Amino acid sequence: MLPVASWQRERPLARTVGMARPRERGGARRAAQNGVQRPSLFWFLLLDGGIVVLARLALSGRAYDRARGIGGDALPPREVLQAMLFGTVLIHAGEALAAGRMARRRGLGPRGWRLQTFAVGFPSLLALRRSGTRTDGPQPGSG
Repeated sequence: MLPVASWQRERPLARTVGMARPRERGGARRAAQNGVQRPSLFWFLLLDGGIVVLARLALSGRAYDRARGIGGDALPPREVLQAMLFGTVLIHAGEALAAGRMARRRGLGPRGWRLQTFAVGFPSLLALRRSGTRTDGPQPGSG
C-alpha cells in the first residue's frame, strides 16, 4: 500500500525555482519556519512613518508647537492627534488579534503574524489572506 502523502505532488520546477531565488540573511529561513510573508518595505515606511510622526506630534508638546508654527491652523488640536493615535493603536491591536486567529486556522505561526500586523496593519492581513494554506478540516493522513 502506498503512503498517504504519495498522491500529493509538488508543482513542476517548484524546487528548482525556490533554489534559484536569492536568500536574505536569515530572513528567508525565519519566514519559512513561521510562515510570515513580509509586505513591501514601502508599506512599512509609509504607514509606520505616518504613525511615528503622529506619535511625535501627539506626545511631544515641543514638536507640536514647532509644527504648529510651520503649518498654522492646518494642524488639528493636540487632543485630536492623541485620540487619533489611541484609535490607531486600538485598530492595529484588533487587526493583530484577527491575524493571529487567521494564521492559526491556516496552520501558520500566529506570533509572527500578530507582531507584523500590529506594526504595519492591513498590508500584513492582505499577505496572510494570500498565503492560502487553510486548514479548516481534517488533513489527509492525519488520522
